[in-house]
Amino acid sequence: MITYDDKGKENGKLIYNISEITKTGNELIASFTAEEKNKSGVSLSKVPGKYKCGIGSLFMDAAVAIPKEQMTPYKDMDIQSGAGFVEYPSKLTPGQTFRDTSFTIQVLNNGSFFTNLTLDQTNRKVGVEVSITNRTGTWDCFIITYDGKFTTNNGSSPATSFDFKCKEWFAPGFGIVKSETYSSTNTLISSFAIISITE
Repeated sequence: MITYDDKGKENGKLIYNISEITKTGNELIASFTAEEKNKSGVSLSKVPGKYKCGIGSLFMDAAVAIPKEQMTPYKDMDIQSGAGFVEYPSKLTPGQTFRDTSFTIQVLNNGSFFTNLTLDQTNRKVGVEVSITNRTGTWDCFIITYDGKFTTNNGSSPATSFDFKCKEWFAPGFGIVKSETYSSTNTLISSFAIISITE
């Protein structure tokens, strides 16, 4: 995926590498690493995660739903995946809403607790169905929006939080092909879009 800044200019890449696919009951589970690199190819963050594909839904590890700009300080630390999953049903309808969710992810530094990262998603709903075309082809997508809050809390210092809004282009049967992150005042912060798929 290509990442863009608040001016819409390319500023790096977001690379998902799938390391393992397993089957448990009716679920397929793909383990992956999401790595963000700047335009020079320098790694800015690396987050492990899992995708789960069950009957009628795709589940995305909450760790990769956190805005990428907030993960850079932890690029050399151990991000614990599996704290929770964001559900994307395969059958979506404009106007459909989802329950509010909260996920807490633990960060370790040299094996010791460093901080907790909490992601809250509220007002998550399905918008219109659209078709978008990029380097990988044409995708039929539903636009999904939500309000987010990202909070860091190490238990000793006051917790800090960042409010944002997210707009995703979700292709049923595949996943997110485009995403935009906005400030709480609706100013574009960053975006990304898929450009290639390799096996």
